[in-house]
Amino acid sequence: MGRKILINADHPEESRIAIVEDGVLVEYEVEFTGKEQNKGNIYKGTVVNVVPALQAAFVDYGAERPGFLQSSDINPRLLRREGEPAPSGPFRIEKVLKQGRELLVQVVKDARGTKGAALTTELSLPGRFMVLMPYGDARGVSRKIDDEAQRKKIKETMASFNLPENVGYIVRTAAIGQKKEELKKDIDYLQRIHEKVQELAAKAKAPALIYQESNLVIRFLRDYFSTDMDSVLVDNPQVYQQAVDFFKDVLPDYAGLVKLHREKRPIFSRYQLEEQIAAISKNKVTLPSGGSIVIDSTEALVAIDVNSGKTLGEGNIEGTAFKTNMEAVTEIARQLRLRDLGGLIVLDLIDMKDRAHIRDVEKGLKDALKKDKARINISRISKFGLLELSRQRIKPTLGEQSFISCPHCQGSGRLKRVEAQAVTALRKIAAVLIKGETDRVEGELPLETALYLLNEKRSSLAELEEKYQSQILLKGRPDVLPDHFELTVHNKEKTAAADDTQPPTAAVAAASTLETAEPAEKETAAPEPEKKKSPRKRSRRGKGGARKEPTAGEAATAEAPAVPPPSAETETPEPAPVPEEARETSSSSEAPAAAEKKPARPSSRRRGGRTRTKKETAPDSSPTSEQPERGAAVPEPAAAETSPSQGMEEPAAASGIGKPADARPKAARRPRRRPRQGEKKKDQPSEKAAGESATLAAKESSEAKTASEPEKKEES
Repeated sequence: MGRKILINADHPEESRIAIVEDGVLVEYEVEFTGKEQNKGNIYKGTVVNVVPALQAAFVDYGAERPGFLQSSDINPRLLRREGEPAPSGPFRIEKVLKQGRELLVQVVKDARGTKGAALTTELSLPGRFMVLMPYGDARGVSRKIDDEAQRKKIKETMASFNLPENVGYIVRTAAIGQKKEELKKDIDYLQRIHEKVQELAAKAKAPALIYQESNLVIRFLRDYFSTDMDSVLVDNPQVYQQAVDFFKDVLPDYAGLVKLHREKRPIFSRYQLEEQIAAISKNKVTLPSGGSIVIDSTEALVAIDVNSGKTLGEGNIEGTAFKTNMEAVTEIARQLRLRDLGGLIVLDLIDMKDRAHIRDVEKGLKDALKKDKARINISRISKFGLLELSRQRIKPTLGEQSFISCPHCQGSGRLKRVEAQAVTALRKIAAVLIKGETDRVEGELPLETALYLLNEKRSSLAELEEKYQSQILLKGRPDVLPDHFELTVHNKEKTAAADDTQPPTAAVAAASTLETAEPAEKETAAPEPEKKKSPRKRSRRGKGGARKEPTAGEAATAEAPAVPPPSAETETPEPAPVPEEARETSSSSEAPAAAEKKPARPSSRRRGGRTRTKKETAPDSSPTSEQPERGAAVPEPAAAETSPSQGMEEPAAASGIGKPADARPKAARRPRRRPRQGEKKKDQPSEKAAGESATLAAKESSEAKTASEPEKKEES
């Protein structure tokens, strides 16, 4: 099949070029529209910062980030040309460069990650057969031309051109076997480009692009075409014409090798390259004998591990290790070119004890790397079986151009186990709850993690809820990333502020105990005109002018809810039943907060050292067996612990809106006359009955509020 160059440009967003040797992919480059490389471009930039500690300067050349210019990349001759004396030896960058100075720079390494592009003032213009250095004085031949006769012939040819003293050059390997006229034509072309660069730099205002490197197709043909190529196949008519024009200008004798691919089958599929290109993105590569190499790139270096795997055919361990290592170094050299792996590279070879085998493996790696155009330095195999080498990075790696970091694992290639994610979520929840004042936490996490927590960690969740008196709600979602965990915290203070318009029933009832008892008292005493009279004034009318304790009837009509303790001899009246109509009317007007019913008790408060009892007019009722002792404090009635809505509805019931007037017995509505002096109080209820009247009112109020509950109604 021979050697071929295949150019795939049928999609405008992507251009791909490959070199195939006997069906094997040996070189591959890809470029995306809008992501073209800047390496080789010449700019007019401005120095924005000089850092003496780094002996470097930052230059604004029009990119997003300033470029990095080291002092070793500053050409002293360039400084002399601009009116500065050329330093004779090492110099300090702060003495030769100042902020705001304009100068010509060339990109030698594209920006990568968070690092800006690497710049140099040592300009170089690459041609087909040589590289021209307008401000350099170095002249030589590529080290890859190891034939001394060829090197001597090329040097004599270049010396005959009488180039200026301030112009340097490096002859490339493509010049081998070329005629003198071809070399002269190439160098004249590069000199014209340099003159044009100087002309544009004098007129342009920094930052500005002065010279742009050729596109991928022209650049690849210039750098990789050799006379042993069989053909150049292109599947795009426009790109095909560009390739033909390049060959007519530079290599007219080989213009006939360029052909247009007209088959319906894609050009890369035609030569079985898609599978080989897909394998470049994998970190594991299989060797012919069954072994493998594993390639892992890190920030510091590239590690390549060699494994014997299922290698067969050798009778001992030493032979198997040698065979696997020889296959590995050949494949490693190929993978370095395809992936463009640069920087420090460490090979972990299989241990060998035979010194001859070790030397053969080292030689095999050097021979395989001769085809590489990048500068490479190789060390020896250490006693640990490691071999270190450094490789020049010519272009961005294939992974950087075609892939992005995984949003799930951030490029690490690993995710947490479900168990680890669940425990991490529990720790975060506990860290929030331990702060206190948390009413509820809501967690949103992947469905699988949520199911694990609810099934395997239910006891831990319940323990946290009980310990911190908080509620934990988990929501599993199948459409989130595996490491997603969003926690929403609802604090108690924030919850209370949000529900300020509707405070909790229990809190309001405790604060309104005294307020909810007075409307019931006014409801019963409304028909009595004596209610407005003070019991203190009536006591002064007693015989002998001595202060007299108010009677039970007078205490019921007084505004201050205070009477002496009821007598033990007085019978407690039994509360009269409330009509069904009154129950339904009352329950519809009062809040449902009173559904929690307690047994009615006499209302009493100790004020000023005396026991005062709130009471209402007692109806006629039968005696009861419960009689408190004389002088004992009567507990508060349950009606005092009502909701705020009950306290607000009681005045409406007193006016006849909430309860009918006939809901009370006749004895409670009939006004009483004031007893005459010395007359026995037959019709007036006893002090005990007066004390228990408050019990009747409170109990009837509670019964009316629970009329909607049949079970409560039966208890009443």
